[in-house]
Amino acid sequence: MAKYSKQLVEAICELIADGESTINEICGFMKINRKTFYEWKNEKEDFREAIQLAQSQRNERLVTLARQAARRKMNGYKTVETKYVYVPDKHYPDRLVLKEKIVKEKDHAPDTATINAVLKREDERLRHEEAQQREREKEEKRHHITRQPLIIEVINEETKRELEKLDRGERDELTPEAIAKSRKIIEEYNKL
Repeated sequence: MAKYSKQLVEAICELIADGESTINEICGFMKINRKTFYEWKNEKEDFREAIQLAQSQRNERLVTLARQAARRKMNGYKTVETKYVYVPDKHYPDRLVLKEKIVKEKDHAPDTATINAVLKREDERLRHEEAQQREREKEEKRHHITRQPLIIEVINEETKRELEKLDRGERDELTPEAIAKSRKIIEEYNKL
């Protein structure tokens, strides 16, 4: 049974990132028990983080390969097949000599199923984004408080003139009495 070490962790992570082996196979290669692997993963934070990073690298690589394969299927591609025909040599029958080399090039048309799947996925993504945008707009409208204009009914002409001055920003001309009257009217209005 292998002992826990930095080198062992690196080797395990390299195999995980490669993505070609299962955890059972990796444990067999490294001569550790599967139970030990999971105990280390649960108990050793550095091991757990290294494994997560390796899995993330593996996933990124697989996604890249999948995208490349989808792109290849969408664009179409060519394959070249080479066939060699050997025959026995006339002078040395136990030797083979090349008689013929046949090269065939085959075109593979774009795969419509792949194209449709990509287009459908993009359409679903756009619909999802639009739905999220509508939800955000609804939420903003719900939280948006519309302020109603303040309407003050003024009985006194002098107070009306003073309020108009206040509205125009002519505060320095207001008398303390006019300000007091205005405040009193506003307070009375708020009580309604």
